[in-house]
Amino acid sequence: IRSGEAPVVGWSRQMLYSRLNILPRSVIRSANSIDRSDNLDVMWPKMNWCRIRKWCALFAGVAIIVIVVAAWLVGSGLVAPANRIVGDPPADFPATSIRIQSDSGATLACWHLPLPNSNATAILLHPIRGDRRSMISRAKMLRRHGYSTLLIDFQAHGESLGQNITAGHLEKHDVNAAVEFIRNLDSNQKIAVIGRSLGSGP
Repeated sequence: IRSGEAPVVGWSRQMLYSRLNILPRSVIRSANSIDRSDNLDVMWPKMNWCRIRKWCALFAGVAIIVIVVAAWLVGSGLVAPANRIVGDPPADFPATSIRIQSDSGATLACWHLPLPNSNATAILLHPIRGDRRSMISRAKMLRRHGYSTLLIDFQAHGESLGQNITAGHLEKHDVNAAVEFIRNLDSNQKIAVIGRSLGSGP
């Protein structure tokens, strides 16, 4: 207490604090809390962006995994063998069931319908995951126009065994085998190759 001033008896605590330049603890706590809230206001956007980046990275990783798995499943389904029992040719298409050995490693199941006095043969190639029955309508139409026909099952299709469908890599050997078969029967035969989907590729 400064000299010459009245005693502090009866002074309130706030008056005493103001005289001694001392802040009450409640005021100090309030000030500290304000400082902390200011710091939080500054840090909050940074924390927000960190979380957003982490979630984005997580979602991107999950999306990539899903896409890879889906592509693998679709690809596996496309290249898996599509073997099935085809049976005999229809009654209105009196073809002969034959087998042709191919450099693809498969023995090809085929229907061959030669026509007397025909000087041209059409080799008909079915689409992917199909078999020779899918080309019957075309074979009948060609027969009406005087063409001999040969319908084959690609390797890994229909009744021709194979490990996998190869989108033309092995199937091209099946086409070559069919062409050689016709040439060996009659070297003067003209040959046309007609195909759909996979059949148009090799």
